[in-house]
Amino acid sequence: MILPLLLAVVAIAFAVYVYKNPPGMSCTCTKKSICMDCMDDPMSELEISLVHKMVGGYKNKQLDCINSNLKKNDGSKMDDAHSIWFDLETIKAFLCHTEMNAVKNAVAKEDLGLRIYYSRYPEKMQWGSYSDLSGVDGNYEERHTLLMIPTMLRKGVNVDFNPLDIDTYTTSLNDIEAYQNVNSTTRMPVFGGNSARRGGGTGAQNHGSIFPPESTNGHGFK
Repeated sequence: MILPLLLAVVAIAFAVYVYKNPPGMSCTCTKKSICMDCMDDPMSELEISLVHKMVGGYKNKQLDCINSNLKKNDGSKMDDAHSIWFDLETIKAFLCHTEMNAVKNAVAKEDLGLRIYYSRYPEKMQWGSYSDLSGVDGNYEERHTLLMIPTMLRKGVNVDFNPLDIDTYTTSLNDIEAYQNVNSTTRMPVFGGNSARRGGGTGAQNHGSIFPPESTNGHGFK
């Protein structure tokens, strides 16, 4: 009689636990948890005609202007990149690590963001100075790419910061010498660069492919 009663108590306790802590609702950093806060919200959308207008407008104005002045070191013409690709799991992991480290240091996740810097790869002759460019396709040289830097809201301003460096939580990067020294070897989490899926070994996993030099197969907007 006692054993069935104990089993019943254990079953009830387990049911209560599962009810209060349903599977998949954990706040730990997993590839699934990044979606849990927005799973009931509608997905943002844009009109197809507007997407074509914006992509085409950039290609016919800004990109055309860039390409008309862009040349390789040997003087030959080259076309700049017009898009960049990231795999979804890498983006989720980057966002998750940013949020996890910031919240651990008492930053409200509602105060977090990403600043996207337009940028370019340096001349290939300089790549030996940067370990993160080891193994990167040489055709990426001098082409347009993007860098995403985490931000936090501080006194009404979205400020760039390094989730792995506690000093940047209270002090502006402009006031920290390591972040202003152009020869600094200090590292910080950024999202951008070459594709790690091609065996790039670039010292970080948060990289994307740029087009060109990659093929535009699969692009819906050109």
